[in-house]
Amino acid sequence: STDNSTWTNISGATSATYTATVTVTTYYRCVVTCSGSSGNSVSVLVTATYCSSTSTGTTYYITSFTTTAGVSNINNVTNAISAGGYGNFTAQSASQYPGSTINFSTGVSGGGSYGLAIYIDWNNNLSFADAGEKVFTTSSYLFTPITGSFTVPAGQAIGNYRMRVVANYFSSTPAACNSMSDGETEDYTFSVVPPPACAQLPSALVSSAVTATTATVSWTAASPA
Repeated sequence: STDNSTWTNISGATSATYTATVTVTTYYRCVVTCSGSSGNSVSVLVTATYCSSTSTGTTYYITSFTTTAGVSNINNVTNAISAGGYGNFTAQSASQYPGSTINFSTGVSGGGSYGLAIYIDWNNNLSFADAGEKVFTTSSYLFTPITGSFTVPAGQAIGNYRMRVVANYFSSTPAACNSMSDGETEDYTFSVVPPPACAQLPSALVSSAVTATTATVSWTAASPA
C-alpha cells in the first residue's frame, strides 16, 4: 500500500520472507490465514530514498557550486563542509530546456586537486546508475575551480529531477554513493522546462540595392521578438 489504507496482494508472496526492490515509499503487512480465518500484522513503512554519500574528513569539501546559461541557475557559496560530508540543497534548483546546455563551476577547499562528478536521476527511480545519468565526470585530478557543462537529453520529459554533485579528494572519477575520507556530496534539484513558444515571424521584408553579390534587406521585427 502507498497510503496504509488501500491494499494490494502480492502475487506469489506466500512464504515467511519476501524481498522487493522499492522505488516508492510503501507500506507492507502480512496476512495470515488459518482454518478459514485471517489476521493482519501491523503495517511496516519502507521508505524509498537515495543512496548515502558521506565523508569523515573536514578539510576537503565543496566551497561553492554555481551554474550559468540555464533558464534559472544555482549560486550556492557555502565555504563550509556540511555535516557528515553531505549537503541537501534540493530547495535550490537550476533549469534548462530539453536539448540545451548548462554550464557549472565548482569550488573546492584545501588547495589540492580533486575528482568531480555530477549525476542526474533522469527517470526519478532513486538511482544514479542508469545509462546517461552521469552527466559529467573528470578523468583526472583537477584544481579549483572545476568547470564544465552538460546537455539535457533532447527527449527528456518536463519535470524536476535530483542532481548530485560529488567532489572526492581520493578519486578522479567519483561514484554517486560514497563513504569518503575526504570530499563532499551536495544534492540539488534540476528542472527541465518547456521551451518558449516560437515568436511571430518578421514582416514587411524589403530588399534594395541588389547587385550580383550583395543586397540590402530590411524588415519589421516580430512582436514579441
